[in-house]
Amino acid sequence: MTHIEIRNASKTFQRNGRVFAAFKNVSLTVERGEFICLLGSYGRGKSTLLNALAGAEPATEGVVTSDGETPKAPSIRYVTIFVTRDVEEAAYLADRVGVMTPNPGRIKKIVTPQPTAERRDRASFDFLLTRDKIFEILRAKSEEGNDYII
Repeated sequence: MTHIEIRNASKTFQRNGRVFAAFKNVSLTVERGEFICLLGSYGRGKSTLLNALAGAEPATEGVVTSDGETPKAPSIRYVTIFVTRDVEEAAYLADRVGVMTPNPGRIKKIVTPQPTAERRDRASFDFLLTRDKIFEILRAKSEEGNDYII
């Protein structure tokens, strides 16, 4: 059984008479024991998605379940995903990295770090490939070389 399932989930808020979508049509599955990272800058819906998963604020549309149940209230048993804006931290720690887009937040792409025979090393070629792939998705890598626009 899938540990966490997020399927076509959306969360909207009303602000000053306007509807604001924090995240829209997000889908992701997480198996037990996986360590997942949601990556993106401010305002991409990462924390709001985690709040829905933790049971703090339900999604307004779609399915969000943990072990087949919809979280109704915050509980430590729902914590398996972390949020960051740090590309290197995500590439180093996570089994998979969900790169999120802004307004409304969506998972643009899932990146699986390169497998290594040993523990991860930030100076390894595999780590650099994973980091570069994430920067390309974020469109933060310069065309001329190894410079990044953050």
